[in-house]
Amino acid sequence: MAYEDDHIVALVPMLSDQGLHHIPVLDAQQQLVGIITQSDLIAALFNSKLA
Repeated sequence: MAYEDDHIVALVPMLSDQGLHHIPVLDAQQQLVGIITQSDLIAALFNSKLA
């Protein structure tokens, strides 16, 4: 589980080492606000290298 203000790099171990394919994202009130997938993580890290 991740929170909306977590940095994307903090999700790398969950999506690589732990073998998860998606992670629910919660807000401060513990409400679901989205889902991050492995593809989302790769795209975000790739795009950050271009900037």
